[in-house]
Amino acid sequence: MSGPHHETALSMQVSEITRKIAAINRTLLPPERISWSRVLILESGVEIPYTKKGMVFRKKLEGLFGDALASLINKDAGKGKVGGSLGSVTGTLLDCNAEVPRETEVPKATSEKWSKEKVDRLVVEALASGLDIDLEVLRANSDSSFAELGMNSDMAVRIVNKLNEIFSLKLPLNTCHTYIDLKALLNAIMVVLGIKEDRPLLIPPTKKRPSLELEEVVIVGQAVRLPGDINTPDAFWDALIYKRDDLMTKAPPDRWDADSFYRSPNSTAPPRNGDIIFQKSGFVDVAHFDNGFFGISKPEALYVSPATRLTLETAFEALENAGIPMSKVKGTNMGVFVATGMDPGYNQL
Repeated sequence: MSGPHHETALSMQVSEITRKIAAINRTLLPPERISWSRVLILESGVEIPYTKKGMVFRKKLEGLFGDALASLINKDAGKGKVGGSLGSVTGTLLDCNAEVPRETEVPKATSEKWSKEKVDRLVVEALASGLDIDLEVLRANSDSSFAELGMNSDMAVRIVNKLNEIFSLKLPLNTCHTYIDLKALLNAIMVVLGIKEDRPLLIPPTKKRPSLELEEVVIVGQAVRLPGDINTPDAFWDALIYKRDDLMTKAPPDRWDADSFYRSPNSTAPPRNGDIIFQKSGFVDVAHFDNGFFGISKPEALYVSPATRLTLETAFEALENAGIPMSKVKGTNMGVFVATGMDPGYNQL
């Protein structure tokens, strides 16, 4: 089937699929995000085979779609892509890697004035190529974050390098993490090229003199890590109300061998380096750190100091407690200020 109605229906299907992928990608770590180049779109009426128990029938699935999936993966490995226009879907795959005509030579920023239309086109093409996504899909989802569209760290670096090559710029490699969607990135590049007058965040802002007037501070979210397994504001409040006296405990075995270092205040033995003359302290849990949640591998997590672990956990929980989703924070000019020690010597232990 072809014609305007078919194209409209296809466009609506792709938009819905993109929203579904974006929702899934929000919950995934960068290496696990779904790239559009690995998405197989089926013709209307084609169904996934299931067993009588309601499980996916893997053997039949491979028989029906194995060749299409292999072709999809081979195209992704070839990387000869700049997302093309929406083509017809024939029950196999949507070609997100079709070539788009481009100028053979891209003028440099130093040798000509860039137009908004040209910058828009080149930025969208670079992003579509790097994200393995169709141009029209990218434009239709310009408000979706790059993470929702499947961007991982490798893609982000390749895209920034491509943009620097096209426009003769020196954008930092974390540009796609600072400007997290098409509109933000496009605006920033236009500012740098002098097409727009807004000051870009790529250039550090001048320091403002602190105001002498007092400003109100509003607490909208809370998170705590305190001794006695007090890990929520409610638990902290209960500890105050009920005057808990069990917060100070002996050192847990995973910290140190307390008995080996303890020296009684009444001891007549000569003091030694490392003597501990108290038996109870306040301890917070730093061992059960969910490194995978923060995108940190197990080998890297061993070198993440306890203070850093607690900072990551409490900062996230404070935002969660305030009802502020991470997607609204990424790319914004928000700071996290922590009053804590730096765990000197932790990496040497």
